Amino acid sequence: EKARYWVAHGEVSSNAGRWLVPLYVALQPLAGVSQIPPGPGLLNVLQAAERGVQAARYQAIGHLPAESQARAISERLQEWLRAAIAGLINATGLQVRTSPAFLTAGSFAEFSVELVNSGALPLRNVRVETLPDWGHVELPYLVERGTFSINLRGDVAKHGGNLSLRLIWRARALAGQEVEGEVELVIRVAEPGLAEGVLPAEIGGNPYVTGSPLTPANGHSVFFGRDELLARISRQIETHGNVVLLEGNRRAGKTSILHHLEGRTAIPGWLAVHCSLQGAGGAGKGGVPTAEVFRAIARSIAKGLAGLGGDVILPNGQTLAVAKYPLGVAEACRRGIGTESPFTDFQEYLELVLTVLAPRGLGLLLMLDEFDKLQQGIDNEVTSPQVPENIRFLIQTYPKFSAILTGSRRLKRLREEYWSALFGLGTTIPVTALDKESARRVVTEPVRDQLTFSEEAILRVTEITACLPYLMQCLCNSVFEYAVKTKSRPITASVVDLVAQELVRAYGHFGSLWDYAAQEGPETGSARRQLILLLCARSFKHGAHMNFGTLREHLVQAGVGIDDEALDGDLSCLRELELITFSGESGDGEYRLSIPLMADWIEQQQDAQVVASRARAKAEDEHA
Repeated sequence: EKARYWVAHGEVSSNAGRWLVPLYVALQPLAGVSQIPPGPGLLNVLQAAERGVQAARYQAIGHLPAESQARAISERLQEWLRAAIAGLINATGLQVRTSPAFLTAGSFAEFSVELVNSGALPLRNVRVETLPDWGHVELPYLVERGTFSINLRGDVAKHGGNLSLRLIWRARALAGQEVEGEVELVIRVAEPGLAEGVLPAEIGGNPYVTGSPLTPANGHSVFFGRDELLARISRQIETHGNVVLLEGNRRAGKTSILHHLEGRTAIPGWLAVHCSLQGAGGAGKGGVPTAEVFRAIARSIAKGLAGLGGDVILPNGQTLAVAKYPLGVAEACRRGIGTESPFTDFQEYLELVLTVLAPRGLGLLLMLDEFDKLQQGIDNEVTSPQVPENIRFLIQTYPKFSAILTGSRRLKRLREEYWSALFGLGTTIPVTALDKESARRVVTEPVRDQLTFSEEAILRVTEITACLPYLMQCLCNSVFEYAVKTKSRPITASVVDLVAQELVRAYGHFGSLWDYAAQEGPETGSARRQLILLLCARSFKHGAHMNFGTLREHLVQAGVGIDDEALDGDLSCLRELELITFSGESGDGEYRLSIPLMADWIEQQQDAQVVASRARAKAEDEHA
């Protein structure tokens, strides 16, 4: 404001006026620049400002402190403006908007494909060729978001499958530089006489599941890649009833796995019942009260018994006809399991249930979901620290009673005596990302008769999601909605990129992972771990190598001093949370963000200066 007043009233010294006046003039057009949509207008404003800042920088040639600061400020402004200009210019590309749903095998096909300039700037001298050669097109000028068609013709293979065409394009950007790219187009090929029935007229309903766990009823078409894990769990339990500790991050698929083990058929000789402490009575931010823990387990057991047919024995000693279930079960659990001695009451009920199951040759497998929620209750003194010991006692006392306990990665850090006594009984099985082939099936199988993904599109989905099933479901769900909106069945890599950027803006799970980075490790490194994630995301976006020494150097430059032991602890925590991966040899290995798509989220949602400031403030508090 002062500079504006001085300039307006001519109250600027001759030395300062050399650089302050042109800097002020250069920055004036940037007022409200965030309201200008991406396009030629924005490019013109940014380029004019960049030229003005450069002129002001050249005028600040003296050695006074103010002139040194002016040069530094001008350099930073120029860097920002050049990055913004480069972002506009480099965001060029062509995308397929519409194409045929299918072609008939053995025919000579003639059709058109509509392409769109997805960039924010016009393109000049556009040429598109196809490989193999089915046609080409040339345009002298293509406006931003403009569309055009390329007419293609050729012989279709005599057998069904897919026709794969590569659309190779070259053009000159508005700023003059040459740009080029490729788009892979895949079109379904149907046998003669079957073409009309190969794809329905409408794309149909969205088969991807994003809001709830995958059960045998709702997720049969998208549940892939867990057969070996299910078999491993079954082997652990079937013969000797070994306890299994199923660990993985939130949304890793643990609950879906439990649902596929539920009932009496998945694991021979065992009735598996699912109980989630997340939905237990009285569950809240403070945890689950002790009595409600055992009541929730009892309700789940009653539900499991109902699946066997016949009358269901209840905790209060009554029986309930299956036809009336679940009426009266919650009340029976409250009456049968009191608040004074809930464990003793539950033990009596368990003995009764095991007696009922014995003639059927069945044991009872309790699948306790969100098990680490007990720690929250113990910390807040609403859950007895004796509960883990109670469960351990039941498992050791009754050979036909076993358990699968699921929780987040923090289970590994629960080292109190009452936890270690229980965990010593079990075999830890991690739930991680899918293998490449299973991930591919998650993308393609649900929409086999609805959409056609190109090979590049499939690879792009699996790469940017790191083959995490929930994230793939969310991305593919958005891709499907895009296909319905644009009425385009072929899905290319450029479509995946476009949809991914939109998904990142609205995807809340990355925010949860960001928070876990601060919450799930030692308090001393909470803000620092988020800064490490940001630095790894930045290095990923720039294709830079980030080893231990480089990372420590970046932290120091951000004003966050750290010793090797503390940094190693932070990195171990982030690797345990599967937010960072390590590859290469010890001493010169590389730390990378585990989920490439999260780098885009961090870039969009987190201010680097704010994150660094929080980390510095935390470090200063620790050393105060």
